[in-house]
Amino acid sequence: MCRYNKATAAKWYSLGAEQGDVDAQLQLGMLYKNGDGVTRDYTLAVRWLKKAADNGNATAQNNLAGCYRNGQVRR
Repeated sequence: MCRYNKATAAKWYSLGAEQGDVDAQLQLGMLYKNGDGVTRDYTLAVRWLKKAADNGNATAQNNLAGCYRNGQVRR
């Protein structure tokens, strides 16, 4: 079983996401959405999910739609 520290994962995903890695953007968005390893922050979750969704990631598009459906997006 693979064990990792989610706070450390968030650090590395953040570095990748900032450089445009779509998978890192998705994962970072999910960490913020769920509060795993970081403080739950829907604003940051939506920011990263939107970047990944705009780059064609279907999982990010689905999760972003869920954020809209659940009212987790401020307009």
